[in-house]
This record gives sequence, structure tokens and C-alpha cells, in this order.
Amino acid sequence: MSSIGVCSGQVKKSGDDELLETLLSFPKRILAGGDANRNDTLIAHGARLVSGSLNVDLQEVVSGKNASFSLVEDTSWQGVEIRLKTNDNDDSAYMVLTTAKRVTNERRHHTIVLMKDKAGVWRVENWNRSQ
Repeated sequence: MSSIGVCSGQVKKSGDDELLETLLSFPKRILAGGDANRNDTLIAHGARLVSGSLNVDLQEVVSGKNASFSLVEDTSWQGVEIRLKTNDNDDSAYMVLTTAKRVTNERRHHTIVLMKDKAGVWRVENWNRSQ
């Protein structure tokens, strides 16, 4: 498995920067509340979101169809650390993203599994978020 790490906005040159940017763009877009229609195409069919006792369809959360939960983080949150591992074929990846509130430094952890589909398009397969 190859590994790419990002700490406090600095890329460690231990992998493909283009792949890192591609894979990181998905959670960044979702956490920022980007275009819901575009976000739906980033999510694999049947992908789940788990946060505490919540286990729901990720597409419903990202598209806003699940009004009881949102992944969008307001502007008081910032990315702190990213850990990314890919397999040798670069067709599956495991990302741990840590965010923190700017004022209180309260941390939240996102564990995201991404895989290429048969057409070679990266999609989020699973997302776990700490509370």
C-alpha cells in the first residue's frame, strides 16, 4: 500500500500529489456543502454514513434528503490532518481526515473509504464520523 500524508496543510511528498488532490476533493466538497447534485455522483450506490448510533444512506445525507443529519461543517472548522492509504493498483483508498474548530480546537475525525468503480471513477463507499 502506498501512503500519502498531509499535516497542517503541508504535503509530504510520499505519493502521487494528483491522486491526493483528487481523493481529497471529495470530502472537502461534501464538508463544505457543495453542489448536492454533483456530490451525489461522488457517492457509490449503497454507501453508508455512520456517526455514533446513526447509520444512514450517505447519498441521502449529502443530497439533503435526510434532514436529521448533515456532514456540512460551518466555517469555524478547518482541516488539520489527513492520512491516506491506497492499494498497489491505486483503485481503493482509505482516508482519515481530522478537522478542528478554529476557536476551541475541538476535533472531529472522518474515516472515508473510496474505491474506483468499473468505469474507473472514484466514489465514496463508506464514511464514519466521530461525534
